[in-house]
Amino acid sequence: MNLSDSTGKDWLNRHVKEALAEDLEQYGDITSLALIPEGVNGSAELIAKQDGTIAGIEWAAHCGQLVDPPVSWDFSVNDGDQVQKGQIVANVEGPLAGIL
Repeated sequence: MNLSDSTGKDWLNRHVKEALAEDLEQYGDITSLALIPEGVNGSAELIAKQDGTIAGIEWAAHCGQLVDPPVSWDFSVNDGDQVQKGQIVANVEGPLAGIL
């Protein structure tokens, strides 16, 4: 079962929007706006900093859809999977400002 199955898509959408609004406030990410020219794309790897259990994949993917500009996630694990320190968990691609 994933997050939206247990909480509903409306709940997920509302809470992700609230979290992004709190983080970006009224001006957006001012560091990205100041330092990254529009239209610059990039990619990043999400690497486990320690051994653990993965949680929050659907949340991260939904955040990627809602940031402006949107980014796409490619996860190599699933919620509940055990990971080892240094393991690549996901790749994210898209506009650099959206990734940051």
